[in-house]
Amino acid sequence: MHVPFDQLLSQSRETVGTVTVAMTLDTQAIRKFRTAIDLCRRGEGADASVIARSQFETAVATAWVLFPVVRLELVKRQDKRTRALLTHSDGSQKYMVKTPRRNNRLASHRISRNLRASILAAACEVQDQNFIRAKRAMPGRKRAAKLLASKQDPSITSGTLGMIGAEWYSVLQQSPHTYSGLSLSDLCRVLGKRLDYWYDLVYPFQSRDTHSVNISQYADSTDQVTSRSWFSPVSSLEGTLSSSITSFIIHADIMASHLFHNETISSEVKNFVEEIKLH
Repeated sequence: MHVPFDQLLSQSRETVGTVTVAMTLDTQAIRKFRTAIDLCRRGEGADASVIARSQFETAVATAWVLFPVVRLELVKRQDKRTRALLTHSDGSQKYMVKTPRRNNRLASHRISRNLRASILAAACEVQDQNFIRAKRAMPGRKRAAKLLASKQDPSITSGTLGMIGAEWYSVLQQSPHTYSGLSLSDLCRVLGKRLDYWYDLVYPFQSRDTHSVNISQYADSTDQVTSRSWFSPVSSLEGTLSSSITSFIIHADIMASHLFHNETISSEVKNFVEEIKLH
């Protein structure tokens, strides 16, 4: 938490943009970890589980930015029936992301860390633009779209295009509206490193709390009566803390392995990870 930003920049081999995005994700990860702990301390295991789920998504974003090799293929979108090329309303070509086959990997499929960081930084801004375009065509929603549009800087679009290119700008404009152009499930499989394992076996249970379908956490049932439960049981708190800690370890380990090239900093982070594992 106390690594001087300028010190990290001077010692890193990465671009300023990559370091800035990675350290912003680090701030996000630390604050969410702190929030999960505070919620558990108050007996709010279900709400802490929502934060722990978000912690994992932050760890995946950290991997997206910092993993040395990420391979994706950008292809022009075609109509499935006619095979005609598809375009946006402004006439620009539509692109989509595919995972290249292992026997057909090209150098052009490797996305640099700097570009990945830039795409992530641009994603939120482009999603605002997507919202404006979609709501402008909906009766009863045009006023909200106009209000948001009035707060947009027209130069942002050209700046984003220059930063990530027309192909990735096209990807961010379309479903599934994610920074990678893939669903979280597919992105975890591309990144690997056990992220797909966590997504398959832990993330679905965390999603139950996030989407309010796990109402049993808020009821205290016996054989004869059901009453409201104002605090999470200890077993729930332990499980939530465990998943929160693990997600933070994943993030911290990625940072230590791929960004902190200073031996002292890297060693401190790894010692912290080992200390948490022991407990």
